[in-house]
Amino acid sequence: MNDNQQPKLNKPGLILWASRTGRTLQVCQTVEQVLTEAGIAVEMISAAEYQEDPRDRPFLITASPTYGVGDLHPLWDRLEREWRQWDFKGLPAAALGCGSSRYPVPCGAVEILETRLRNQGAKILLPALKVDTLTGLDLTLAEAWAHKFIQALGIL
Repeated sequence: MNDNQQPKLNKPGLILWASRTGRTLQVCQTVEQVLTEAGIAVEMISAAEYQEDPRDRPFLITASPTYGVGDLHPLWDRLEREWRQWDFKGLPAAALGCGSSRYPVPCGAVEILETRLRNQGAKILLPALKVDTLTGLDLTLAEAWAHKFIQALGIL
């Protein structure tokens, strides 16, 4: 897909997520709701359960909370390793996740996912959504980000 082509929406877009406390899942559900209300088909699947090739989807959003000093959720281990061998050339993509600013690398997992997508050739549509949960979960950030994602897809 070149920069002038719009994504084909014959399959639903994909949100792959992992969550321990449910906050990252809530952010993903908010993004899914905004996309769905805009008429964009999207499917949410846990990273642990996903077995397919995401390259035949019109877009990919990856999501993880950050653990420890900036680590991915363990449910991402298998996919993140597999994707090191794949070519995502031109696949519209973005990353999001939760973290806490009380830690040295508050949203390191989000940066890992975004870097993996970029390194494999995905077209990163907009900067990652990094939700700081230190003071609570502000889902209006996810709503605003989802609207920007729709604009970046260029389908409406």
